[in-house]
Amino acid sequence: MKEKKLSKKKASTLNSEIGGEVLGISRVANITSGMIMKADGSSGQDIKKGAGIKRNHIQDRAISSAKIKNAGGKSGQDTTRGSGIKTKHIQDNAVTEPKLADGSVTELKLGADSVTSSKIKDGNVITTKLADSSVTNDKLNDGSVNEDKLSADVKEKLVTNGNNHTHSAADVGALPITGGAVNGDVHVLGTLLGAVKDDSGNQLKIVCGKTPEGNTNWIQCDDPAGLYVDVSVSGFKSIPYYFVDVFSASDHILAASASYTFSKTHGGLRIYIKYPFPVTPDNANKHKWHVEWLAIGT
Repeated sequence: MKEKKLSKKKASTLNSEIGGEVLGISRVANITSGMIMKADGSSGQDIKKGAGIKRNHIQDRAISSAKIKNAGGKSGQDTTRGSGIKTKHIQDNAVTEPKLADGSVTELKLGADSVTSSKIKDGNVITTKLADSSVTNDKLNDGSVNEDKLSADVKEKLVTNGNNHTHSAADVGALPITGGAVNGDVHVLGTLLGAVKDDSGNQLKIVCGKTPEGNTNWIQCDDPAGLYVDVSVSGFKSIPYYFVDVFSASDHILAASASYTFSKTHGGLRIYIKYPFPVTPDNANKHKWHVEWLAIGT
């Protein structure tokens, strides 16, 4: 049977009453594309007003993949021009994780600053992912870099050119000795071993120390103008060489006016002070008299 094109008025009536009272189910099956009037795009239309097929004419899940034309891929297309599904056809938050294929989100699909700390799994940032010079001093937690993480050259600098670095005897003993100059003062708290040898080639220990300023354990001699203090020195097999001096932090002239002698053993020494006038332990500590000493031996 030859198709007849309906007039605009009849087509509008037909479109608004599809599935309604005028047409029966058997007649609906015979409607061809040519009979459906193009939608006019006016607002306020529904399935009973206006031309064309409306959203509510289409059943849920009625449009399959095969019915969607592939996107043309041309620029200038939008939801009203071209073929295929456009970005604006998709509602916000409509694409969920199960809809994304594994590996489909590439670097170019990530916005700037879109990957936050909470999105990075613990332990996933490895050395090769860090740019050179990207770890600055501010990023290091206090105490997080120990000497095991330092190169041999850096360890060497800590000893030969360092400033205010504290090392245990084990640390210093493990460091290479390559010579060079020491810039600044060197304070040894403990024993310096192996740096000096005697005429027979024996390693000499160097031990130094001082009594507390203002709290030295001065003891009154029988002579009211005399004081003495005992200093314990350990680690020597024989009596070492002692170098001793007496100082006063508040008034060095007082200490310089005194004469002193000392007796020595391999375990320590006793320093005697003779002053021109009577002096007491409290008086000596008031002026912060104290002993500084150095012992060298085997």
